[in-house]
Amino acid sequence: MYISTDYGYLGFEIDLSGLLLFDRPNVIAVKAETGNPGNSRWYTGAGLYRDVSFIVTDPSLYFTRHPLHITTPDVSADAASIVVDGEIATYIKGEKELTVGVDVIDPEGVNVYSEVTTHRFRRNVRVRELRLDSIRLENIRLWDVSNPELYTIVATLYRPDGSVADCVKQHFGIRSIDYSPEFGFRLNGKKLLLKGIANHHTLGALGACAYPAAEEKRIRLLKEFGFNHIRTSHNPYSESFLSLCDRYGILVVDELYDKWTRKSSGGRTEWMDRWSHDIPEWIRRDRNHPSVVMWSLGNELQMISDLPFNDWGVTPYKLQKTLLNRYDNTRPVTVAMHPRGRNEMTDSLPAPLALVTDIASYNYRYGYFPGDSRNFPWMIFYQSEANTSNMGPNYFDMDLDRVVGLAYWGMIDYFGESQGWPAKGWTNGVFDVSLEPKPMAYFLRSIFRPDEPLVRIAMVESESNDVWNDVKVGTKQLSSGWDYTTGSRRDIYTFTNANEVELIVGGRSLGRRLNNRLDSSVRNRILWRDIVCMGDTVEARAYNYGSEEPVAVHRD
Repeated sequence: MYISTDYGYLGFEIDLSGLLLFDRPNVIAVKAETGNPGNSRWYTGAGLYRDVSFIVTDPSLYFTRHPLHITTPDVSADAASIVVDGEIATYIKGEKELTVGVDVIDPEGVNVYSEVTTHRFRRNVRVRELRLDSIRLENIRLWDVSNPELYTIVATLYRPDGSVADCVKQHFGIRSIDYSPEFGFRLNGKKLLLKGIANHHTLGALGACAYPAAEEKRIRLLKEFGFNHIRTSHNPYSESFLSLCDRYGILVVDELYDKWTRKSSGGRTEWMDRWSHDIPEWIRRDRNHPSVVMWSLGNELQMISDLPFNDWGVTPYKLQKTLLNRYDNTRPVTVAMHPRGRNEMTDSLPAPLALVTDIASYNYRYGYFPGDSRNFPWMIFYQSEANTSNMGPNYFDMDLDRVVGLAYWGMIDYFGESQGWPAKGWTNGVFDVSLEPKPMAYFLRSIFRPDEPLVRIAMVESESNDVWNDVKVGTKQLSSGWDYTTGSRRDIYTFTNANEVELIVGGRSLGRRLNNRLDSSVRNRILWRDIVCMGDTVEARAYNYGSEEPVAVHRD
């Protein structure tokens, strides 16, 4: 028996019933084919890099693949309604009713709800979706980025004789999300700005395999530096990754494709032959994760020469969204817009695709937000990729009260997209491939964690001129560590979110300089030019107005 899939970022199942040999060894052979030159624009990895499970169940009565759909349509501060739908396969003759139990386990492991119900069904329909239960729960604990409280649904399917035929468990969170042109995004009724990262799923030197411990290390590092959001560029990440985001309170823009072309399947099949299979698998797999707050159908799409139907992607978007909403209608749907993708007649208007998506997601071109908002006041804006070279302005120059937020591209260095041999990968992130923070990571931390006093010293080494899609993506090459020859001269940055910084070189104070918060191009980064190196140390002290004692100190 031969089963194949052309999109390895999503799972699939094989029914081995009747194929296993019980009196001899069985062999399951897996072949991963990624040798096509058009496979991808970056290193994708190959092989079994996600979990594989064997499921043994009653062949006549069982839950199907990704069977549960859990929603919380009505949420307040202390109570919520929970709706549990499930898909069940039934091959029992003569029965007209199914018996299903639903239990709710709270974050402390206490069973707070238990009910067994019966459901009538048509015997000639073998696979059916049922409303398993509608629950009103009091004294709830909300899921949010600071306190990601997780509940568990346990659904049990009983045979006619009362014995258990199948049982599934699913973590979920009780939370509400809202979007509006007036406030951008709200979680549980409170404005929240998405402060994020857009990166490939690979894990540096570990390759493409989804090691949960390595994924967890990344998430913990991002939280430490003030991130609350990840965009899964440009493919679905692993299920273990989403579970970790649920547990740590990371908001996810869940993205399905890079391009709507053959390239998304490694050149093996046409995209038009696959999307109707991929979307149900993707949405059914991910829809119960409270961390997922937006669906993205793809990246850099509105290039008219590459897309089917010759209408800037409007028709394929509408087709996909219709199918997506059949499996989940609780989150908005977007696509990330190509930097150059504007209306073919005039650059002053968005591309037609931007006008039909639920959220207008622009890569790098946040400067279009004000004008597009005036012309089309219903539009809601999200900077789906922001470049490190313009870090600061591309955050502070947005109307932070009204936008959804942003995701910085390539914050963690990765293999592929190297801009040419002999380089092997992207090096413009603020963390290197081993997750060591570079000096620029502390500049970003000063932005993302404004209430945590910070000062950090960085020495200027060189300038990067890397360009991608007509956008400058490279940034200054900085270093830390005071090991320069006495008498040499250096340009030095001090990154801070305090009001002013004093720089002390070799024990001698060079005075204090203000953090100019009125100019986004220099805000939180004070440049000290042509500083003469002397002594064994350099020290920066940050002060707030009216304070004689420093609120933060960094010494090299």
